[in-house]
Amino acid sequence: MHVVVLAAFVVAFVLAGRPVLDEMMPAGWPAVAATVFYLLGAIVLGWLARQLTLRALDRRWQGGRGLSPWRGRWPAVLMILSRCWLILGLAGVLAAGYGRWVMQDLRLGLLPLVGDLAAVAPFVVALMGVWILDYPCHRRVRLLLGRQSGSDTPVPAWTLSQYLAYNIRHQLLFIVVPVGLIVLLTDALHLYGRSIMPQGLAGAYVLLGMGAAAAVGVFLIAPAIIVRVWQTRSLPDGPVRRGLQQMARRMGFGFRDIRLWLSGGVIANAAVMGLWGPLRYILISDALVDSMDQESIEAVFAHEAGHVISHHLPYMAAFAISTAVLCGAVGNLLAMAAPWAQWAGPTAWVALLATAWAGGFGWISRRFERQSDVIAAWAGDYREDGRIEPESAAVFARALQQVAMLNGMPTTQRNWRHGSIAGRVGYLRRLVVVGGTRREIDRVVRRIKIGLLCALACAAIILAVEVTVEMMEWTEL
Repeated sequence: MHVVVLAAFVVAFVLAGRPVLDEMMPAGWPAVAATVFYLLGAIVLGWLARQLTLRALDRRWQGGRGLSPWRGRWPAVLMILSRCWLILGLAGVLAAGYGRWVMQDLRLGLLPLVGDLAAVAPFVVALMGVWILDYPCHRRVRLLLGRQSGSDTPVPAWTLSQYLAYNIRHQLLFIVVPVGLIVLLTDALHLYGRSIMPQGLAGAYVLLGMGAAAAVGVFLIAPAIIVRVWQTRSLPDGPVRRGLQQMARRMGFGFRDIRLWLSGGVIANAAVMGLWGPLRYILISDALVDSMDQESIEAVFAHEAGHVISHHLPYMAAFAISTAVLCGAVGNLLAMAAPWAQWAGPTAWVALLATAWAGGFGWISRRFERQSDVIAAWAGDYREDGRIEPESAAVFARALQQVAMLNGMPTTQRNWRHGSIAGRVGYLRRLVVVGGTRREIDRVVRRIKIGLLCALACAAIILAVEVTVEMMEWTEL
């Protein structure tokens, strides 16, 4: 869902900005009709997905197949259609006149960030409706998970307000807070900073540099903000914390704090946030700490540490920057080829960017996950030759399966960014059987990183040329 939220904000920022905005329809009844149709479409798709999901859950449970796979084919198709509708439908609403009404008629475009938030408001309303409709599926999964475990202790489940609060904090604000801060600072610089900047090209470059510095600064401090937006607190001192700190020292990476991720016992997961050690946080959920033994918790922690020591986060940032610039360059070429349609370039940029992320981001992310899996299996023994010992691999495989069980997630269920638990465990087992080492996946990831660095270099050259041309044009105004 993070990618969907980010895509919606990109669509809003592009279509509600000049010069594209002037190509859109003026405010009027088409904007009202488009907004109503957009919201109704989101509700209908969400309701259909809910009904088919509940039916699939009950049918599989009654057939003795448990929760595997709990959504089914048609609910998954409807889920994809719903997410596409949320993004593309917002584009239609903005094009139908809502964008000009917000930015020009209400003059919200003159206020830093306010206009952008108003432009994306229909998406947020539609998303809230989808989450409300999806809530019964959460309740049903937790109920069936309790029956499947055979325990007399009830499996924790959220109320509707808790479910909405979790999604708002973790799915929406996770993107809105850092992106909103960047937009706020850059908008303020462009609206109010020009009057105090030096004249000519030098002033334009100073303004650009300040905007870039603001973006970098937000990304560095964002983890410290997010751990407060999410409900977390410092993991208390004890065997778990001391064991994780010892493992971090052994693996050679630093962090600011280990945080206990408070989910009411519903979420069993871990995460790492932050590119820089003094502002890096490791998150371990309460369900993970309460339900797993020390060995399994350390195995999950080692997986998150694998992302840090392999520098996956900076390379994913390189992917995001390079794809944005390269796709934007293609969009600019199209705009020059069709100067009568100002919307053609931005539309092509959004479409190409969506394609690149749909295909490239997931593929790269799954390879990075595999490398972290192998590192977690290797970290149990730290063999210098990189060989994976059967015992260490078994510990991490068991930890993965426990995470799937605690979350009510079938091991065969595929995930765009992570793959399936069964596939990940199967790879580790094959690696042990053939006496494999870290070298194979390290070699694959090394090639990916080289490709990303080349793409980033090309993007830097293109960006330098585009910025120089734009700054020269800006100083002539």
